[in-house]
Amino acid sequence: MNAIYSLVYTGNQLKLVVDPFFIIWNPYDTQITAPQFAVTLEYGLAGGVRFKVTDTKDTVETDDDVVTLYGQPSGSYGDKGSDTSFSDYAKRKSGVNANLSYLISNMSMQPGEVLIYSPPNETDRSTTANVLNDELKPGMNYNATDSGIFFEDFPDQTGNEWGPVIVPSAEAGQYKIDVLFNVYTRLDYAITNNIEINLPASNIRPDQLTSEASFGDHIQGKEFRLNLGGSKVSRNVDTGQRGFSLDYTFAELGGNKKSFGMLSMLTLPTDHAEADTSVEVFSQLNVTAAASTWKEIQHRAPFNMVVKSVAMDGINNLINEVGVDFDAIGSGLNGFYGKSYSSTDGDPAFPLLTISPSPLHSLVQFSSANIGTRLVEPTHAIGNSWKPPYIPKNSIYDNTTDFYGEVKDTSWLVNDALFDRYYLSGIAPAYTIDANGYASSGSAGIASTLQNFYGTTPASAEANPSLEPYRPEGMTATQITESLSLADGYQKMGAYSLINGAFNVNCTSVSAWSAFLRGNKDLVIKSIQGTTDSGTGTPFPLSCSASDANSNNGWEKFSRISDSNIETLAEKIVEQVRQRGPFMSIADFINRRIADDSLSAQGAIQEAIEQADINSEIRAVTSAEVPNYSDYSSIFPYSDAASVGARNNATGVPLEINQANILLPIAPKLTARSDTFKIRAYGEVASIGGDVVQAVCEATVQRVPEYVNTVDEPWVENYTNPLFPSGALKLNSINQSFGRRFKIVNIRWLDRAEI
Repeated sequence: MNAIYSLVYTGNQLKLVVDPFFIIWNPYDTQITAPQFAVTLEYGLAGGVRFKVTDTKDTVETDDDVVTLYGQPSGSYGDKGSDTSFSDYAKRKSGVNANLSYLISNMSMQPGEVLIYSPPNETDRSTTANVLNDELKPGMNYNATDSGIFFEDFPDQTGNEWGPVIVPSAEAGQYKIDVLFNVYTRLDYAITNNIEINLPASNIRPDQLTSEASFGDHIQGKEFRLNLGGSKVSRNVDTGQRGFSLDYTFAELGGNKKSFGMLSMLTLPTDHAEADTSVEVFSQLNVTAAASTWKEIQHRAPFNMVVKSVAMDGINNLINEVGVDFDAIGSGLNGFYGKSYSSTDGDPAFPLLTISPSPLHSLVQFSSANIGTRLVEPTHAIGNSWKPPYIPKNSIYDNTTDFYGEVKDTSWLVNDALFDRYYLSGIAPAYTIDANGYASSGSAGIASTLQNFYGTTPASAEANPSLEPYRPEGMTATQITESLSLADGYQKMGAYSLINGAFNVNCTSVSAWSAFLRGNKDLVIKSIQGTTDSGTGTPFPLSCSASDANSNNGWEKFSRISDSNIETLAEKIVEQVRQRGPFMSIADFINRRIADDSLSAQGAIQEAIEQADINSEIRAVTSAEVPNYSDYSSIFPYSDAASVGARNNATGVPLEINQANILLPIAPKLTARSDTFKIRAYGEVASIGGDVVQAVCEATVQRVPEYVNTVDEPWVENYTNPLFPSGALKLNSINQSFGRRFKIVNIRWLDRAEI
């Protein structure tokens, strides 16, 4: 969010004008639309403004000039700051409060698109909007005469008396105005606004966005303040020049705006020149944070935000000073984000997150879900395993940092909760997507898909390719379909399906891991935009279909791993298996170790990726910035250069290969134990004459979902809540002892040459 401050002198009267504009990013790899999209700013804008008007009487300043000051001096900084801010002007104009709201109708954004939105000019504003409850239109709609919020009254030094500043046009040359514009306000902090984005009802008008009840569904937003003093000064904040820094004669102001200041509040990119901290904004932080705790609000400004207050003459100078560019080559509606907000380093399109367009097959496809709602939780939590910089090595919780409350290792916890307990069958009814979301099409619903899966053409169900149907003895496809079509059918699916080609994570064969990882070698990947990538090597996109936004940096693209690098990666994975194993579960394999040693930095696959140096060429071009969490030592006390390793600020962009990328295609086949075994039996008999006859047989046995005693259904757990086992046991005593049944699927006799 940005706001340009200007002065204009017209009709013998001084006016203050504020032109806000917004840079809105679609972080998803698909087009998003919204009938109504609202941005609300509670408390207005941060910072202070003061004016000093001098009547020189003869255009030459002397000691007997008449000086009038407008706006309160700062309670902490005196004449160097101001306790009169935009919110005071806005409250005076509305007569109620300083809240602002903006409504975008029929919003549509392409994958990853970065768009500029701003209020329309006065002549283009609809009758249902006003300058405080306005519309937003694509592009930078700044106009020299009729855009922005006009304020015609100015406060005295006490802030109690308001009135116009009138200067006859004949005397415009002898009146001078000095400008103070910065964020030095009251008591060492500057209250900023509560910025939220919401989805209002389709019939809401701009002038109706005046209360929480009208905002609709909340998407994202938080209140925060800028700490300007004490031991917890906010980082990434340029407070501006103290005191009066610009001056104009009223004749210079004229009828067109004279822009003198800009307040810029930007989400931190990876390499922004205006930032003084260096963090992994796309991996260790949450780019779609929806909430914050009260204590976080009172602490300081979010460390993923860059705030800059600039007093400078001219709109072009102001925009250049805060490092924001517009896409003049394209439609003129685009801004830039990703690496920076500049046209040279940023991207007009940067898709980072995935909305899968079809039924899911891998739990890692949930990686883009906003599992952690707070800023300090990771963007791609599921499948990744980096230790957060605010958590000690030997724990998954901490309450000693300056977050004022307990923080947790979200990735560790969510991996532990999902893997080994859930899987995705991919079995879903035929469906359509409309304005109301997903809806099954046709009258058959999911029963038709199930009938295909358990019938003679299971491939036509388009289910998870890692699964194959399992029909217990005595049950028909129709009976299974009827059972699974019921409301609790999802709880029974595991009783009627098997993994085809399961792979044990405790395997220590390099050749086996290498072959397993190359399962998609040279696979052609189709993008959401319809283009195809048919390169050589094994692709590892973090989505079922990659995005091709034709961006400057190509960060949204995916990488392929060559056969030689796959072999190296397999060697390093085996080293990790030997060092960390045996793994008792899939989550145990995915997550980092909870111990005060080197295994606590990240999970086995991520460590193998780093040791294999898979990302070295990628990181050489993505970002030159290395994370330095010591800038926030009170918040990130458990991070050092060793734990960061070779990562850079762009860690987590789709172009990189990280643990979640590797896991996405292979996770459905992973297991921490084997369910199919070969058992050999040997027997011999000696005749009276001393002849010995020997025989060896080999049986292949497979564990199946049914219990040994079929009195218990396969989906019955031994405890009411298996996550917290306690109370009376539910299974039959035989099943408590022997568990699932084994079935002999093959038996054969071996000759001596096969032994």
